[in-house]
Amino acid sequence: MSTALKTRRFARTVIDAPAEIIISPEHRSQVRFTTIAMAPQRHVLRCTATDLSGGGIGLESRHFLPRGLTGILRIIRPGTVLDSRALPPAAILLEHAIRVRRTILRTREPLFAVGVEFIDATHTLDATLERLAAALGTSLVPGAEPDA
Repeated sequence: MSTALKTRRFARTVIDAPAEIIISPEHRSQVRFTTIAMAPQRHVLRCTATDLSGGGIGLESRHFLPRGLTGILRIIRPGTVLDSRALPPAAILLEHAIRVRRTILRTREPLFAVGVEFIDATHTLDATLERLAAALGTSLVPGAEPDA
């Protein structure tokens, strides 16, 4: 076990927005969702985005997601009606490929804290994240902070 101080590459900004993860085809056999957690398709999980950084997003999910799972994350405009129909394009604030880095059980309900990283992040992602933060009524925090 290492005692070295871990540091984040990006500071986190607290957000609260509905989200969904479209599980990539190669990982769909690894996860099974109850109908209450699913969006219109069996391979889509609805969850909540809780923090945002230049490197990834923190989520809360009622379902365990294994480390290394990949998919497409969508951050949804708050106030959007989430039912069994597909989302209208205007409701999607961010859509980007992600990989699960960690999943931690938070409560016995169960409720999991899931940390995901952006895959193939480009310089244009920074501007997209700034627009997302503005749409959620906040702004990205510059710099890095120690790992909590």
